[in-house]
Amino acid sequence: MLIPFLKYNPRLIYRHPEIYEFSKTGSFNSMVRHWRDTYYERETPHMAYDRSGTIPHHFEITGVDRFPDASGFKTRFRDVVGARCQELLNTGRRLNVMWSGGIDSTCMLFALMSVARSQDLLRRIRVICNYNSVLEGGTLFDSLIRDKVAYILEPTGLRGKLYEPPIDDGRSLYVTGGLGDQLFGRNDHIINYSKEDLERPWRQMSAGHQIFLTPAIEASPRPIKTFYDYLWYYSFNFAWQSVKWHHHFMIPSRLHPRILNFYGTEDFQRWSIANDEPAMPGGIETYKWPARELILELTGDREYVAKKPKLTSQHAYSKLNWLALTSGGGTLYVRDLDENPQVILTQE
Repeated sequence: MLIPFLKYNPRLIYRHPEIYEFSKTGSFNSMVRHWRDTYYERETPHMAYDRSGTIPHHFEITGVDRFPDASGFKTRFRDVVGARCQELLNTGRRLNVMWSGGIDSTCMLFALMSVARSQDLLRRIRVICNYNSVLEGGTLFDSLIRDKVAYILEPTGLRGKLYEPPIDDGRSLYVTGGLGDQLFGRNDHIINYSKEDLERPWRQMSAGHQIFLTPAIEASPRPIKTFYDYLWYYSFNFAWQSVKWHHHFMIPSRLHPRILNFYGTEDFQRWSIANDEPAMPGGIETYKWPARELILELTGDREYVAKKPKLTSQHAYSKLNWLALTSGGGTLYVRDLDENPQVILTQE
């Protein structure tokens, strides 16, 4: 049935260069078949929704999250995280925590474990991960997950069975690290620019987009001054809805109410709009610093916090940056080889 795909991914169709021809001829079914054959099996749905509502669109899109009012919001990132953990634990349901090994899901997981442990509720948490998660997380799985909390280490190809009995009891929640990128601005946008470029006025760096995007930028809930601001807003505004609905594209509709994006609350959005905590106080290795700082406090793993690059992590991520564990308990990353090819020869 194609209607759910159209409901959740209208702009995936809209962005296709042939849509104008299809719309002129009225061959809507042909358009749907073309989209299905072109994208359904080959591409994860990422499309742009203008949450500000200022850019006209041919489709009438409903259910889009508008920006919350962040006036006077001063809560720190760690406190928003703690409140979200408590909210989820208060549901009384088992929390299947989808851990990819990346910054967002790692911060989420260990914050949940910390709050749950303090209330003797650790039994409510079950980590869902696979071999790629373990690799991307460096030493975290062996040192702080294995023998510490219930987990399912799923080999490749098992993912669909997560949503079937006996693993799924019909009540459990599945909590993802989704929408973390949108709070900080996506790294795969930011990494392509120098710190100097990121600090330039946004109009100097985005001349080709100004006419089209200016109405949305003027409707931003916080002033857009620098190019970094611009890249943050691009993700916070245009990619939010896409990521929020991402899992709806891949799982049975009966599970949609039980898939929760940890960072998808209005308070996280308010923090993103109003906070004065530096998102990247140094180079790209400090990207998402409030989350890295909290991970360090919760895990004590300086190696992970200092060296974990920001990848677009997914639950089945395959582009690994983590390379090996050393006999001394350290972690070897691909970037270590880039910087010093001899490093692998000096590891015992």
